[in-house]
Amino acid sequence: MSSIITFLVNLGKAFVTLFVKVACWGTLAAIVIVSAVFLPPKFAHKRDLEALRNEAIRKVEHRRSEIETLKKLQQRLATDPEFAAFIARQYGYINNNEILFKEESRPKQ
Repeated sequence: MSSIITFLVNLGKAFVTLFVKVACWGTLAAIVIVSAVFLPPKFAHKRDLEALRNEAIRKVEHRRSEIETLKKLQQRLATDPEFAAFIARQYGYINNNEILFKEESRPKQ
């Protein structure tokens, strides 16, 4: 009788051990499957956001360089009267005592 009880106790321990192992491996498999389904779109979204961020940073740097160039041009126009007159003439402005001559293009023969 005691051998039957010992056998049943050992059988119960084996069953519990097997159940715990199956539960652990099942949980691990579920975690791997859920990760495989949900993580790749998150990584793709992160990569897209990083690309947008890098593009925005590039645009900001480009605008900063444009602003710096315009500030230098503004400073030169404010301090160099000859340069200011040169630029004004390029846009068709003249002084009061000047005569404007405009060369018309002739049709080719």
